[in-house]
Amino acid sequence: MKRQARIAEASPSIPDAVFWFMALTLALTIGGFAYSIPVKRNLFHLAAVVTTAALFIGSLLVINDVDEPFSGAIAVDSAAIHDTAADLADDYAAVYGPGQLPCDETGKPV
Repeated sequence: MKRQARIAEASPSIPDAVFWFMALTLALTIGGFAYSIPVKRNLFHLAAVVTTAALFIGSLLVINDVDEPFSGAIAVDSAAIHDTAADLADDYAAVYGPGQLPCDETGKPV
């Protein structure tokens, strides 16, 4: 049961259909922006298209990479996540004491 929960948490949360919809929308947006460049091919407009495309493509790549934290260019080791969780637990215990919650059974602050 716990293994299945860990697998579900580690799997990407953005469905492939949504990611490809974003990629297609991006392509249409950049294509429409590029199509609006005047015929004389102004260098400013061309630079704006290239910059906008690079920013949008970069953001899609970052979204895809962050969605899968244990693989890709921004891979995080599981030990680092365990260390962070332990640090948070230590900080919580230092403020509220071990085993004590900051609220009662109904969720009201103590």
